[in-house]
Amino acid sequence: MAGIVLLFVSSIFHPGGMLIETLERVDLLESLEAMAEHPELSHALTTVTVIGMLLYGYGFVALLRLPRQGGTGDALLRYGVLLSVFGWGIYIISMGIRHLAVHLMQRAAEGGSDVAALEALSLNVYGAMAGLVIGLLTLYPIATFLTGLGIAARVQGTDILKLASYGLMLMGVAAFINFQVALYVPDIGPDLLLTVNSLLLFFGGICLFVVGLGMYKGRGELTSED
Repeated sequence: MAGIVLLFVSSIFHPGGMLIETLERVDLLESLEAMAEHPELSHALTTVTVIGMLLYGYGFVALLRLPRQGGTGDALLRYGVLLSVFGWGIYIISMGIRHLAVHLMQRAAEGGSDVAALEALSLNVYGAMAGLVIGLLTLYPIATFLTGLGIAARVQGTDILKLASYGLMLMGVAAFINFQVALYVPDIGPDLLLTVNSLLLFFGGICLFVVGLGMYKGRGELTSED
């Protein structure tokens, strides 16, 4: 739950995001320049994002310690958790690259004969970060769907926890469709698709918060015997 809160705060206050230097997210150069305008804040919130992802991973690893029930649902839950943790590892690496890109812009701001080279290198590094994030977009919808399906198979009855697991499944399907539209329907503006993706991530975050709350309260289906 704490990881979700940290990621939400980071996304709101990060330069180029919702509140500070709001920009078109598909413009890599403008996004990089916005972070270079507030380098200390960019570094701090990038670190907050990394901590949030680590907390995400810690919470999900707890699902691997659940008693085995056997069957397809149990296998899919474990596979979905492993895919999720792997994907978040990719995202953490991309945040390290973001640190480097901002640092290079800081070095360029100091002046000197190599300003243009540093700015070009920073943009190339930031482009590599964007490539990693796109790679994550191919993975997380599947991981989220499988995790939601596995949790739904464990939860008995129909309550908010069951609905949250169905919500994760729905989010995974919708995110997969959104990414395919981005690939195959170029007439639709990429910023619209990114907005849809952000809304889906927000919805998925709420569902994960509900699942995390169920684990925290000791819900039997999501509590290990340790």
